[in-house]
Amino acid sequence: MVPAHPLRRVLDVLTIVVFAAALSSSRLDELLRDDALRGPDPEGRTAWPYPSRPTTLSGLNQFSSRFEAYYFDTFGLRDVLLRWNTIVDYFGLGLAPSSDLVVGRDDWIFFAGERTFENLRGVVPLSDDALEGWRAALESRRDVLADAGCAYMFVACPNKETIYGERVPGVHEPLGPTRLDQIASYLARTSSVEFLDLRATILAEKAADSGEDTLYPAHGTHWMGRAAFAAYRAITLSLSRRFPTMNRYDIAECHFPFEMTTEDSWAPKMYLGTRLLHRIVRAAPIAGPRYVPLRREQEGHTWKDTDVIGDPDGPRAIVFCDSFFEAVHTLLSDSFAEVMYVRGAPISEQQITDFHPDVVIDLFVERRFFLPPPLHLAGLPPARGDAFAFDEAQTSLFALDWKQTTGGLISTGSARSSKVGAGADTSISLSTPSGGDDVRLPTIIVPEASDVFLRITASCTADQLMYVYWKPKDALGFKIAWRVQIPLTSTVRSSTLQISVPAGPLDVMLRTQSTAILREFELRAAPR
Repeated sequence: MVPAHPLRRVLDVLTIVVFAAALSSSRLDELLRDDALRGPDPEGRTAWPYPSRPTTLSGLNQFSSRFEAYYFDTFGLRDVLLRWNTIVDYFGLGLAPSSDLVVGRDDWIFFAGERTFENLRGVVPLSDDALEGWRAALESRRDVLADAGCAYMFVACPNKETIYGERVPGVHEPLGPTRLDQIASYLARTSSVEFLDLRATILAEKAADSGEDTLYPAHGTHWMGRAAFAAYRAITLSLSRRFPTMNRYDIAECHFPFEMTTEDSWAPKMYLGTRLLHRIVRAAPIAGPRYVPLRREQEGHTWKDTDVIGDPDGPRAIVFCDSFFEAVHTLLSDSFAEVMYVRGAPISEQQITDFHPDVVIDLFVERRFFLPPPLHLAGLPPARGDAFAFDEAQTSLFALDWKQTTGGLISTGSARSSKVGAGADTSISLSTPSGGDDVRLPTIIVPEASDVFLRITASCTADQLMYVYWKPKDALGFKIAWRVQIPLTSTVRSSTLQISVPAGPLDVMLRTQSTAILREFELRAAPR
């Protein structure tokens, strides 16, 4: 036998060492680094907690799935492997590492969640009843505010892919009108409500694009700079017809500083950190803002922000908004005597009574039209929109089972669901006392090509939000993007809304801020 070459022996040993190091590296990382450093915080969610030791047979049955969820969120080198997966997908193959993102031309990244690309293609149109529901909701909102001496305006902000359709992959070519197309056209024909569609304004400003100076960031979602200023001018122009003395900045009074940053970027969520920068431009008065922040109240994703300026000629305003208001916040605040921004929870009748606004503005991005119309104010009947569609839907996916003491709900951790009352007042008391507790529905099966509607009739001892989460059966965890918030009060209220869920097996989870009383909870499906 010919003896092995000494170099071959060295290579064999080196191979064994490298192989052993690769096998042990994950476990070594778990020992050296805290779980939080590998967890899913960049994805906008928290890791599943380490499950407590089971003390019941039911807990023992759930332990393996809970441990699996915890492990998949914290295993060794998780963040490193996800980073390299993104590097290969995005930089090497021009693909997005998540189904919620789409990589377009010039390496632009678009948000694909919340059915945005289905909307862009026009394949999920609103029904005639849904359009009528929007008209009725907006007009009733306007009329109640008018009785209180308050003006009303709904402002629709375009999605990034609506303005930069040429940068979207050709596979997403439009086939029909978007929901914003439908609503704008329907209201123009049937209503006098003030509905400000900013698409034309933003598209006109797009003509001044040059190189990296664009209206939306390459790797983010929200408008910025020139788009924000154009939107501000359009909003205040419309308001100035009622309030002619309000402050309105000209473009010569503003500047547009920029920086290369990961702000408003999907890069950190893709585990790239600062490896992928883009240009962020702001719009601000040259002389600096005039408004003075008065207070900010925040609870989770719900907050109120009140600004006061020394301009007695401006109106008082409440702005019910989403994150798109942030780019125009500084400019818009300087146009009001006092303004309250409300985000994450509906405007309440009490806020209107206490604040005495001269105008209420609903300011939302185009994706808002996949949610129900704004809640009605006191004394108004529900619109014939999602409620009507729910009543017409024939396929029940889940309804409370009054033969069971829990209504058919499955409690986990310290959560509780139990039957209370009797007869017509029979209800389910629901409580999820800590962040790790929840109540689940049995797995439901959503038929292909179906719209799903949720109806909840409930009350509680104090105003709160109920969160309804969902996820595909094979997904590792629930996400904030896969949820709806249901406002509850001490008065029994019924809410009906369409929710955007995938076909197939689905897990549904309920969480409350305090004890809630459910009289009705049902999911129905109807063919599209």
